[in-house]
Amino acid sequence: MVTKDSSAKKPTKKPSTTKTIAKKAPIKKVSTKNTKPDSILISIGVFVAITLLAIALSVTMVLQKSNSNVQNANVVVSEVSIDDDAVIGDPNAPITIVEFSDYGCPFCGRHFSEVFPQIKSEYVDSGMVKVVYRDFAFKGERSQNLAATAECAGEKSDADFYLIHDYIFNNPNTDLEAVIAFGQSNNLGSQFAECVRNGDMLQEVQADLADAQSYGVNSTPTFFINGEKVVGAQPFEAFKQVIDKQLAESQ
Repeated sequence: MVTKDSSAKKPTKKPSTTKTIAKKAPIKKVSTKNTKPDSILISIGVFVAITLLAIALSVTMVLQKSNSNVQNANVVVSEVSIDDDAVIGDPNAPITIVEFSDYGCPFCGRHFSEVFPQIKSEYVDSGMVKVVYRDFAFKGERSQNLAATAECAGEKSDADFYLIHDYIFNNPNTDLEAVIAFGQSNNLGSQFAECVRNGDMLQEVQADLADAQSYGVNSTPTFFINGEKVVGAQPFEAFKQVIDKQLAESQ
């Protein structure tokens, strides 16, 4: 009975072994099927790479277009208008300096007292440069009123404009009545006084401010030397370098 029972148990183990092998075979087949997801991932990676490349090219084109617009903006700046503002120097001078300034700006006062006399002596008096003062009166009501005062004097002549212009810069703490008194003592008359008190030239001052902003001016003093921008109370040497270069190019 023992021998019969042991021989009967052996056949039952073999089928279980074959069943185990049969279960492992499908596992290998499933692993071969995983190549399809891998190929999908590769395709997605290629697509993403192409998309990123296209975006990069688009950004490059936008930047190139932006740089082109900056260059065009520089061209516009080179066409800075002198409007109908007062000129000092030969109107036919080859070099034009357009100054945007504020009578209440201490740096503008420094330029007037320290640098402008050298520019005038070396270039304006020799007929090589003309200077046009335009208002960028951004420091409040007082600055705008003082600017309008000089503009009122300019209604008579450019020389009278610079008479008042110089007086204001030489007397930084002056007020309108003092400017009026100075103007009347220099034969500007009652019409000048009325123009100042009525604020007749305030619109002209504001128009200059708007023009300055269109040229990208955001501080004083700012100068355009035949369109080349110079910002701040720069030393005479900085102006000389630009003016000499412009003179050489004009010959």
